[in-house]
Amino acid sequence: MSGAALYGRFRLPAAGLFCLLLIVPLAFTVAEDGSGIRLRGTAVALPDLCLRKTLTGTECSTCGLGRSVVLAASLKLQDSRRAHPGGAWLWGWLASMTLLRIAAAAGAVPIRFWWLDLGVTALSWLVVTVTIRITAGLPPL
Repeated sequence: MSGAALYGRFRLPAAGLFCLLLIVPLAFTVAEDGSGIRLRGTAVALPDLCLRKTLTGTECSTCGLGRSVVLAASLKLQDSRRAHPGGAWLWGWLASMTLLRIAAAAGAVPIRFWWLDLGVTALSWLVVTVTIRITAGLPPL
């Protein structure tokens, strides 16, 4: 199967996946003390998944990123920046990629340019990753 045929087959499911990734954080809220993420409207808290924090008790460079994305999804950008400076960048990337996936699924991106769409997605992910690392005070790569 050629790249163009594969792209044509998966661009609608990719749009749906990105829409889901953009909407899912709205189902959560950050605990009042900022300690974790809870399912909105319930007392059900998500477990802390950071292996470094579990083993050593110290936070890693991405600790707080999930809380930051949940806050950015609720448009609480100041709180999002306090939780992790890269969360708003990640949320913005998800929003822009969602729009690109919807445009591709609607046929605005011709199938013959599948390689350009893939390149834009990969390059934008690299830029966001580097930006998150820099905002967390780490070297770019």
